[in-house]
Amino acid sequence: GNYAFCIDSATGKPDEFSFENDSSGLLLAGLCEYLLSSDEPLAPWLPMIENCSAWIVRSVEPSGMLPACAGIWEGFSPHTGRQYEHMTWTTAISAWGMEMLAKLWTRHGETEKAETAAETAKSLKNAVLQCCLDSNGAFSRSVEAKGADSSLALFSSFFPLFAQEPAIMKRTLDKIELELTDRTLGGLWRYSDWIVDRGDCVPWGAICNWAALARVALGDTDAARKHLQWTIDNMSDEGLIAESLLGRGQLQCTPIAAYGHGTFLLALASLGAGTSVNEHPRPLPASRKLLHTTFEP
Repeated sequence: GNYAFCIDSATGKPDEFSFENDSSGLLLAGLCEYLLSSDEPLAPWLPMIENCSAWIVRSVEPSGMLPACAGIWEGFSPHTGRQYEHMTWTTAISAWGMEMLAKLWTRHGETEKAETAAETAKSLKNAVLQCCLDSNGAFSRSVEAKGADSSLALFSSFFPLFAQEPAIMKRTLDKIELELTDRTLGGLWRYSDWIVDRGDCVPWGAICNWAALARVALGDTDAARKHLQWTIDNMSDEGLIAESLLGRGQLQCTPIAAYGHGTFLLALASLGAGTSVNEHPRPLPASRKLLHTTFEP
């Protein structure tokens, strides 16, 4: 009853890469935020909203977590030689989706539904806090694995589920930077043990933007600037942000605008007008020199 996150272009059907148990939570998070900030009528979206919320409620396991899955990066499942894990991201984004749904129901006068959604959100959040902290009090990738997961940086910015737990989020950001920084190329990996087809861990542009947003939310603008500087240093000569970097000057591909460029612009805006990033260490093509003047969000 959950939604597949993509369709195989060859078969026209979902495949083993397509099923992530975060789909309902993500859809609720985005859709409810959109409906709360617009005059869009609710009725056309009710079937999707009700399907997502019902799937989350009925899928919660006795631990309070959602079922194990391949995770946001589709990387932890039998088709990659790994086992499904009870991902921190999956349950946390579902908690945030239900929290946003509670606000939506409140706006439309559905008090009972709002209370139910809020209670579900609180229960899911508590499960994450109980099951997914490592011995140092930072979030781990999953119940089963204690390594870092860069997606968890989003819970200080885009999805501020843990905005009231800044100490936990600071420890989590410290852990991400410690475990996931590429020692050769700089930038951040997705997972501490993510292996791509070429056999190496690689840094991703958008993830550095996520970390920058999280650092701004935690009040550390110097660290945020360093992450954004890496993004700038590794743009193409045309100013495109790489989805991932295979080596110096080897951009694997460029991401969709909202994923890479959009998060970069949001991170700049979060720093505030008049904030600048350190000067580039080598000469820049004209397309990138503009980025090293004063930033105007």
